[in-house]
Amino acid sequence: HDVQHLLSTTLTPQEHEVIRMRFGLDYGRQDGLTLTKIGSRFGLSRQTIGHIEQTALHKLRTSYRSIMVEKYLYDDHADEVSV
Repeated sequence: HDVQHLLSTTLTPQEHEVIRMRFGLDYGRQDGLTLTKIGSRFGLSRQTIGHIEQTALHKLRTSYRSIMVEKYLYDDHADEVSV
């Protein structure tokens, strides 16, 4: 899975788990868990889980953009880019 690979290579184990729980990945659920429910599983506050989620999403966005730029540059477009 490309998504699982991106999650596991970009995020800390805690961030990975929070994202999986929040968005219902690998749990056979259509909906994810609330910040409060995830917090109780980790023994952390809702606010702390929200912060972990935001940090993880930022990392994923940044990583995904980097992957797309690299793919563009190395897939027959390198000659279009001048430095």
